[in-house]
Amino acid sequence: MTKTPDLPALVRRSKSSFYWGMRILRPDRRAAMYALYAFCRILDDIADSPQPLIDKRTALGFWREELARLEGNLPTHPVGRALAEAVARFDCDCSELVRILDGVESDLDRPETAPDWPGLRAYCRQVAGAVGMVSVAIFGDASPAARGFAVQLGEALQLTNILRDVHEDARMGRIYLPREALVQAGIPANITPALLVQHPCLRLACRNVAAAAHAQFTAARLSLRQCNRRQMVAARLMMDSYEQMFRLMERSGLPPRQRPRLGLGVRLWLLGRYLPQALHPA
Repeated sequence: MTKTPDLPALVRRSKSSFYWGMRILRPDRRAAMYALYAFCRILDDIADSPQPLIDKRTALGFWREELARLEGNLPTHPVGRALAEAVARFDCDCSELVRILDGVESDLDRPETAPDWPGLRAYCRQVAGAVGMVSVAIFGDASPAARGFAVQLGEALQLTNILRDVHEDARMGRIYLPREALVQAGIPANITPALLVQHPCLRLACRNVAAAAHAQFTAARLSLRQCNRRQMVAARLMMDSYEQMFRLMERSGLPPRQRPRLGLGVRLWLLGRYLPQALHPA
């Protein structure tokens, strides 16, 4: 029998930039976000594991079956059961959970060469925008503006992750930087991951992608103005945390050699800014 995971501990150990955004939610919404995070973490760990490809496909196949069982309210895995409770309580769209799985599964067949911008944006919609769509339902704002915000912020966050992980992805034989950004910087579109991280124009290519991330952060902020500010306090904290990390990366130089972490002072400042709004909503 699968042991029931300690979801709060899992999120805390991950040192996610989203941790405090989840913590300021009321208990039922917090538990739902923990379940969503655990689901995404499990899928990412499967995709990034060193196990044989066939085993990865089998493991992801279980979760495809589990999502089908979840829609019938018959999940078997502890995380699946926690996710089913969140879906039922907050009327989350199960098709978005399937979309997340589709995106992670596509990584198993990802070629060395960089995707084009439309392909990358479709991938961002799967692995990040879909997470945002489920999240805003949990937060309590299902408006068109909130859904637009979810997709825009999802792309901004995923582009930030791609810039953050250029060296790590290259070690795994992957390039997520779009080929148009590479070519615009004078880098061959069919370059290998090992040669990419040594190319003198890599920083310029990263700046091209950073410009797209900036545009999506700006679009997300505009959409946020039309959302329910009381319901979206956690989303605003999560966005600000990630945007602070993005700007830290830019100041340090793209792409970073090591994963950047927000300092304690910045994290406390962000928490102090949003916690009162969560505790005493207008």
